[in-house]
Amino acid sequence: MALDQNTLNKIILLKIVSLLPGLRQNMLADAAVDSLQMNFIEYSLALSELRDNKLLYQAVRKGEPHLDSERQAVERVDITTHGLEVLQALENQIPLSVSKWINNKATELSGIKNKEESYSARINLTGSGEWLLVLERYESDNISFRIDLIFPSKDLAEKAASAWEAASLELYDYILTRLLAD
Repeated sequence: MALDQNTLNKIILLKIVSLLPGLRQNMLADAAVDSLQMNFIEYSLALSELRDNKLLYQAVRKGEPHLDSERQAVERVDITTHGLEVLQALENQIPLSVSKWINNKATELSGIKNKEESYSARINLTGSGEWLLVLERYESDNISFRIDLIFPSKDLAEKAASAWEAASLELYDYILTRLLAD
């Protein structure tokens, strides 16, 4: 029996999230629209129904170090146990071409997710009116490098944060090379 489009949209979302636990909500939205199976409104409706039925869980994780473009903690989407049960019952009805696309997209998103989540930059106002910039690098979700910098203005802290986000690996290598030079 073929799935109706609304059900297929939901199964696509469940499948992507099952392959990529903790996927950023914005990455899921981009993938859903990229699937050419749904537009953004259909995606939003499917996601809302999946959350309402407790098949997916969407939230900002406690202590989330990664920020979005508006410097807010990213929202992540995870599949629930009930969601996995529903997916297992229906995933064999996903058309082969869509299933192949999902697997290819999951591989692509995994690489993007790993790259984007290998660093973070957070800015906080200190009690003395200065701006604390916390720069971090991660390996397997564990902090492998952290440096705290104080700036006199938010603009300077944001400029440094943007530089870190644009070239964190190069800056990390440069800092370590300079610090450990003989």
